[in-house]
Amino acid sequence: MSVGYFRALGIVHRSFAGYPRGQRLHILIRFLTAPFTRTLEDIPLGGRVLEIGSGHGVFARLAAEERASVVVAVD
Repeated sequence: MSVGYFRALGIVHRSFAGYPRGQRLHILIRFLTAPFTRTLEDIPLGGRVLEIGSGHGVFARLAAEERASVVVAVD
């Protein structure tokens, strides 16, 4: 089952709501330009994810919320 685009956008919005405006804009642009929702479909339900170079952790947050049971994100 694929993660819906608007559901993923809502997760990103909730996760980073407390960040300063400039960082939120950067995170939004990153979400809009990277294939996060398509990539999430490759993670098995309950899988484990190691994200190297996570930056703000957008993909890690989406993976933890939607598919993976364990997520480790390292920048």
